[in-house]
Amino acid sequence: MITDIDVLLHPARLLIIQTLLQQPGLSTGDLCARLPRLSQASLYRHLRTLRDAAVVQAEDGTSDKGHREKKYRVTPGADSLDPDAFMQLGHEGRMAAFMQFLAQLQTAFSEWSGSGDADLVSDGVGFRQAMLWLSDSEFTGMMAELRALYDRYLGYDSTPERRLRSISTIVLPRSYGPNYAK
Repeated sequence: MITDIDVLLHPARLLIIQTLLQQPGLSTGDLCARLPRLSQASLYRHLRTLRDAAVVQAEDGTSDKGHREKKYRVTPGADSLDPDAFMQLGHEGRMAAFMQFLAQLQTAFSEWSGSGDADLVSDGVGFRQAMLWLSDSEFTGMMAELRALYDRYLGYDSTPERRLRSISTIVLPRSYGPNYAK
């Protein structure tokens, strides 16, 4: 876990992290091909920042043509923020981080919606909110089950019949205001 939220939540670095989580072991050339909106100079700069923060690590590898090149992967556990560091941001900092997260979702939704061939049903797009009455123990159990479910599918490789899908989760306690029991 890292303590600098700006390293993780920068839009370009988030794209790099997400790409490497989907397909570890990519070279800078591979990343440039998958992230055409990032210039090569920008990609190198953000990779250096991610390496300096130990979010990604580089390993020596070889290209298809036999040339030596660095292959990048996300350092295990480094793709999440240390909870203590997050709490130390204070209200304003946490709100800024949350707004960056929401902006990433809005950008992805806008790209999908404006793609010209967006189909809510076949694309499986949706957003829902569920209110659950759960004890702390029940909530912890449910989150462990969700993590296990995600872990089961995270290792799937890209194939012609598979589509990359983004599932984002926001969990908030609702124990405030006059209509909620504490």
